[in-house]
Amino acid sequence: MGIPVKIAFPDFPASEAVAARVRHRVKKLDQLYGRIIDCYVAIGNATKRHQKGNIYYVTVELRVPGGTIVYSRSRDGGNTAHTNVYVAIRDAFNAIERQLRDYIQQRRIRIHTAPQAGPAYGKVIRLVAESPADGYGFLAKSDGQEVYFNAHSVLNDDFTALKVGSQVRFSEEQGEDGPQASTVELIAA
Repeated sequence: MGIPVKIAFPDFPASEAVAARVRHRVKKLDQLYGRIIDCYVAIGNATKRHQKGNIYYVTVELRVPGGTIVYSRSRDGGNTAHTNVYVAIRDAFNAIERQLRDYIQQRRIRIHTAPQAGPAYGKVIRLVAESPADGYGFLAKSDGQEVYFNAHSVLNDDFTALKVGSQVRFSEEQGEDGPQASTVELIAA
């Protein structure tokens, strides 16, 4: 998938060779993490001193699910900019790649360390059987909240064995229209 890329040259004329280098580096980021929404890159000339050389700065902004990852080199020159535009691009993209790897790692840690709730228990409060294989119903949790389930969620094809009042063990997840049971197991009729 190609990431939409916007490249700006605020302080000097645009260069197709420089833009091609940027697009190549963005493509590598897309291969690393295919969920990048878009990318903005600004490459500027901080000094405009043509006789003594130019000093380039680079800003890269990646929009990713849940936020933005930003790398910016200052316009003031100093130790944070380069006299070679390609070195400035290389360093900026190396830095943004490290930040992106950190972002990916943090998301993996959050996903893997999310508290895993054990199975919930409840009782069947409503059943609608359109056919033995295509029905649905609702469970009541101990706090009174209703949870939707369908016949395909019932383990061992036991949907027809369920009755109003049956005790069940289930795994809950968030569905499009609210909580739903992904698996339902009959424990007492």
